[in-house]
Amino acid sequence: MEDKTFNLVEKLYVEMQTGFKKVNFDISEIKSKLDQKADKTDIVRLENELHTKTSALCDGYTQLNDKVDQIEGTVNTLVEKVDNQELDIIHYS
Repeated sequence: MEDKTFNLVEKLYVEMQTGFKKVNFDISEIKSKLDQKADKTDIVRLENELHTKTSALCDGYTQLNDKVDQIEGTVNTLVEKVDNQELDIIHYS
């Protein structure tokens, strides 16, 4: 009787250990999937932040380029005026 009880308890113990290993494996698998999902959402969040920052950077570059064009036009106008003054001074001399 004692051997049958011991064998039964031993069998239950082995089955429980096998079940615990399977449950632990399943939990580990779920955790890794959640981590991967979190990584994907982080990537999407970073892409959204990057998009807004790069669009702001491009807007700044466009504004800077427009200002440079405006200053270049002003400088060209001033150069023409200076050239015309030299001609007027030579002409009236």
